[in-house]
Amino acid sequence: MLFVVPACLNVGCSTEEPPAGPMVGKRAPEIVDGVEQWLHSPEVSLADLAGRPVLLYFWHPRDGRSPATLAHVQRLAAAFGERGLATIGLCVCDEPAEVEPLIAQRKLTFPIGLDSDADLHQRFYRVHEAGTPYCYLVGREQLIVWEGPPGKLTARRIRKHLP
Repeated sequence: MLFVVPACLNVGCSTEEPPAGPMVGKRAPEIVDGVEQWLHSPEVSLADLAGRPVLLYFWHPRDGRSPATLAHVQRLAAAFGERGLATIGLCVCDEPAEVEPLIAQRKLTFPIGLDSDADLHQRFYRVHEAGTPYCYLVGREQLIVWEGPPGKLTARRIRKHLP
């Protein structure tokens, strides 16, 4: 009996879709001026992270899908943080007490910025259109190289943009 074994067992590895979306190829908008409060982190700016890939995770604590995807984003942050990936959570929320339990429960290690008036979310076109959760992978040149739902972001795609 002949068994066919796929070349890659990683989800999305061999059939990964090419980057698509209206923001791919464009310079990522700066985030620092759109965050009203940072939790467990000093202020973070994309300009300060130039030369490093950055995963921007847009979410909302009351969106039923966002808390479930936090574990995936935390795994990516842990797996690739020492290799140069900066991960930043950007949450539409004006009440830290609403977010703090999720940070503790999910053991999040990346900075969380509160976008209480949602103006930062508005700057990122697809977040406004598609809702949360939504991710952008920003390359070392500060251009958006991928965008989409967090569950579709693969380790292979991140590796392509690491130093």
